[in-house]
Amino acid sequence: MIVFRLISLIILVFMMSLKCADPQKNISMSSSNKVSIENKMFLDSAVPLKIVSVSPSDEISVENIMSLESAGPLKNFSSSTSRENSVDEKISLESAVPQKNGSVWPSNESLEKNTSHLQILYKKPNNSSPFWIEIAALHQIPGSRMKSSSYIRASEYQEGIAEPFPTLIDALVDSGAGGTRVYLEWGQIENEPLQYSWNWYDARLSQIGELGLQIIVNIDEPPKWALPTTSSSCPPIIPDRLDEFARFLKALVNRYKVPPFNVKHWELFNEPDNITSRNWQGCRGYYGENYSKMLSVAYPAIKSADPDAVVLLGGIAYDWFTEDSYMPGECVGCNFGPFYRLFPDEVIQAGGAPFFDALNFHYFPSFAPEWERWVPGNLPTCDYPEGLSGNTYQAGGIDLIAKASHYRNRMATCHGVNKPVWVTELGEHGYPGNSASLAQQARYVIKGNVRGMAAGVEKIVWYALTTPNDEDEQQLLYDDWSPKPGFYAFKTLTSELRGNEYDRTLNISNVEGYVFANNSGSEKVVAWGSGSLTFTPASQLRVVDRDGNVTIIQDGGSGDLDGAQNGRIQFQTTKEPFFIKIF
Repeated sequence: MIVFRLISLIILVFMMSLKCADPQKNISMSSSNKVSIENKMFLDSAVPLKIVSVSPSDEISVENIMSLESAGPLKNFSSSTSRENSVDEKISLESAVPQKNGSVWPSNESLEKNTSHLQILYKKPNNSSPFWIEIAALHQIPGSRMKSSSYIRASEYQEGIAEPFPTLIDALVDSGAGGTRVYLEWGQIENEPLQYSWNWYDARLSQIGELGLQIIVNIDEPPKWALPTTSSSCPPIIPDRLDEFARFLKALVNRYKVPPFNVKHWELFNEPDNITSRNWQGCRGYYGENYSKMLSVAYPAIKSADPDAVVLLGGIAYDWFTEDSYMPGECVGCNFGPFYRLFPDEVIQAGGAPFFDALNFHYFPSFAPEWERWVPGNLPTCDYPEGLSGNTYQAGGIDLIAKASHYRNRMATCHGVNKPVWVTELGEHGYPGNSASLAQQARYVIKGNVRGMAAGVEKIVWYALTTPNDEDEQQLLYDDWSPKPGFYAFKTLTSELRGNEYDRTLNISNVEGYVFANNSGSEKVVAWGSGSLTFTPASQLRVVDRDGNVTIIQDGGSGDLDGAQNGRIQFQTTKEPFFIKIF
């Protein structure tokens, strides 16, 4: 009897252990490529499973479903090269015919217990991702969590069509973004001195923080009792109310530095270089000394509440300046700009440099001519504002790279300020119903962010998931919250560059290319242009387009311009950005 009870106990313990263990994944693939999953899959912190298929002409067969860590190389292919994951920079220009694509399947979905759909599942975001998306209007997040019921079919994914996301939280998580930027109104929380109302922000910030996403809180909109009593509300916060602002900041940081919020990044006012009286646009342009004084009070208050907090200089527009009577490339004859060019200089001159952890600016490609005009022999100088030396500093390049180099080098050369650089707004138009505009936005999602990494920018925030009542149409979702092509491009960007850091820029005629590498030294190229790239030694390339479609190119096969099995693969670039990896 004792033996029988002992055996029964052992069996019971064994059965309980099976019940508590992770479900086994029984995955089968039929000849028609339909997938069945007989047990529910839990993808906490896991990379989505990818379905990969190639045509018979490529002489590669993949009959199982593979989990591709960080969208890495396909592991089951044989390779004749002993030098894996390298890029030979002896790359030549060719004018051969464009590549022919192999068979392609979507690469950015997760699978659930449903054989007819590819289902969006929550996965814990990779917090190290430098690519973030702003939630422009927190009021669009409901006060309580809604269960996701949306899905994206494979056919719809390839066509760039999907059902609307039920909430912005679903969209933010599905994008793969490492974090978000949100706008917080001081006056909404402390409408009267020492009378705090936290519930509205608690309900929304908790939904973001509990998913592991990082948050930049942009603090703005002071209460009326802290503003000037004159007809103009410039500058925000009168000096007599700075102690009350410090008190509020301590309460704010102490509340939101802990779970479930976990806020570690604080930005002090939006576009403070604006000269207008609209609070949300900064209204401090001509008041650099006032802003510097505010920093000297706010920074110690935030750090006393959380020494690990990161305090960002308010993201300055830093273009369309007051002396500009036009908006470059868009609006010749427009009114003079609302942004004061010397605002950051005057903040630093007034002693503000010790009171922030990172420089911060916004960038929109319409203003590229302002920054691309600087070339060797015509470099900017430190001869303004009054009292600075006439030293020149390096500037130039293209697009976001040009503005980042100008701003960083001016602060370093003219003021001795060497701090990390963040971009808390990056955007491009994507007008609904205009296929060319939507395609341009999708391409720029990748190009702009990649250029930012090449410029040494630490974090880049796309503006935005949605932008209510904004005619610029820079958001990545349509008004009904269904994805634009740019949203899929952002997903591809975060997936393909997860775990990779910028390594170097290729110097190839008619090709703009950037090399990224992971900790193991494995490399991936992001490139576009009109020339060709030659990878050697190489037996196969994995090429991913902006929609996440994967193509396998073999040495001598379809897509190899030289058409010969010679240990190298020649790839034709286009205006579309591609992610390319040797394996």
